Amino acid sequence: MLAVAVGTPAQRESRAADPADGLIACAVARAVGVTPYCRAMTVSYPPEPWHLRGRMYLSVWLVPAARLPALPPRLVERARPILIGGRAVVGTAWVRYEPGGVLHYHELLSAVLVRVGVRPRVSILDIWVDSDASRAGGRELWGIPKERAAFEFPESLPTSVAATAADGAPLASAEISTRWRLPGRWPFAFSVTQARKDRVLTTPVRGDAVLHGGAVRWRPDPGGPLGYLADRRPWLTLAVTDFRLLFGHSWSLTGERLDTPTTSQPSRQRSRFP
Repeated sequence: MLAVAVGTPAQRESRAADPADGLIACAVARAVGVTPYCRAMTVSYPPEPWHLRGRMYLSVWLVPAARLPALPPRLVERARPILIGGRAVVGTAWVRYEPGGVLHYHELLSAVLVRVGVRPRVSILDIWVDSDASRAGGRELWGIPKERAAFEFPESLPTSVAATAADGAPLASAEISTRWRLPGRWPFAFSVTQARKDRVLTTPVRGDAVLHGGAVRWRPDPGGPLGYLADRRPWLTLAVTDFRLLFGHSWSLTGERLDTPTTSQPSRQRSRFP
């Protein structure tokens, strides 16, 4: 059953959510001036694309392929990790999504650079959030395997952050600071490839941000999902601040995709952000 939920953001986030087939109803609601939230049994989430704002502390690692967590079987049929000298390119990030986007919450993730045919893609390995709406929407819309976690994530820098899984097990902690800043705003665009049930989905991400040199002293729990990074150091760390991104496809009222993202798209997307 398809439904559109309205109300304040807090009210909408406490309601329930609808799988991705609610796109047409959500588009109709948007066309008549209502901010729609698709809903199903227990939790609500915004329809794609998600406009998000915030900051990210991103580290890039080179990890021996043998230590890399396995991709889902359905995804292995289409995607292969990109290896450099036998090492996979892994990204980990602490993210703070802030007011100004459709949702605001905290996130810890790990992802690996893969190729689908000859095209590079990002595939998320593990990800935790402290928002039920983000968890439900990520899973239903894009096959992103989001799990619940609790975060300590102070706003000011330098700072210490930590994440704890829903069962109370520690996931990781870190000390974060920023260094130099590059002038201007930097556009970016990439695609995320995930397995959702019996399908492989590829989702566009585009936006822009301010870039800083960053320093993140990671302390993954050795016995946890990120334990394969516990005795390693990242190759590169960046602070991606004041980012404005669009995650997901845009849709017409008839349910047709309006976007076919290309590498030149980020500069055209700037006007879409407040």
